[in-house]
Amino acid sequence: RWCKRYSLPQAHYLRSKKDTLLLVWLLGELDRNNNITYENLKAKACQLWDTKIKPSTSWAIRFSKRYSSLLQKVPNINTELPEILENRILKFRDNFAILANNKNLQRFNLIAIDEIPLNFSSSTGSHTPKSLIRKSGFENCHASVIVACCSDGTLLPTTLLLKSPLENVQLQDQSLLVLAQSNAVNDESTIYSWFTTVFRDINHPVIIICDDFKPHKFLKDFHKQELQEKQIEIMLLPEGCNSKLQPICFSLSQQFMTEIDIQWSTWNRENCWSSVNGASRSPNELDIYNWVVSAHSKLSKTYKDKIQDSFIKAGFILPTDSLDNQVKIFC
Repeated sequence: RWCKRYSLPQAHYLRSKKDTLLLVWLLGELDRNNNITYENLKAKACQLWDTKIKPSTSWAIRFSKRYSSLLQKVPNINTELPEILENRILKFRDNFAILANNKNLQRFNLIAIDEIPLNFSSSTGSHTPKSLIRKSGFENCHASVIVACCSDGTLLPTTLLLKSPLENVQLQDQSLLVLAQSNAVNDESTIYSWFTTVFRDINHPVIIICDDFKPHKFLKDFHKQELQEKQIEIMLLPEGCNSKLQPICFSLSQQFMTEIDIQWSTWNRENCWSSVNGASRSPNELDIYNWVVSAHSKLSKTYKDKIQDSFIKAGFILPTDSLDNQVKIFC
């Protein structure tokens, strides 16, 4: 009766078009590493429903619980998405296939990039408290990394973002680029530094796959000429579709965090005696640097097959026993 009185959608309607559009918006915001509160959710619902009366917080909680498989943690590749997103996924793969064929793309020239937050204020570096709507982990991270890999299984140099620069330290490991950023989160300046370093000597066609996180869009939109000169095409994944199109999401990001967690846990046990008034110490920049170097080194040697498999799962290449390096496109 209350819904009828104020011309608000009833329960059966909430699960129809407007409910789906709200979910698509929410998944897109999460893919862009934005944290969404119940107030954000209620405001967006109010906008979609074209009403000035916001739904209640209890409604927002029920909505979040109803779609917990999509919202509480990053969905796995087998989790069903709304039909509108499944259609966008198919269209994106079709567009990729056309572009890859036009460029005669080779396996080592298909690249995925993503960011991973590193948090060391709890029991493990990647631990985050459970909530009905997952958090990105970037809001108070101690550091983060930009991870990039090729569809042939190669792990490209990892970029470590720290809140302050490493001083008086001779960095000789070429597999790691270290940049300082005030909140240790990728932005317009760090993504461009990453791009100019990692792709300095590129002279052949490349396709970069990434979500539409703000720095990625900046690189695509504001450096068009440089990208064209290097024959680099950036394809931004449709919002809300990371769980089925981002190869790094399938296993590499979690495994990278696991490798960091193992080292962080060991360090934490060894240094618990030096805590002050029961408060745990935090690792310094050099500790984090060494852990990331170790994680990158191990994964670059042992994770090649799983990286290749992730591009197959994402639908960008076909499994093949051929020695031919040309990308076999799903059509």
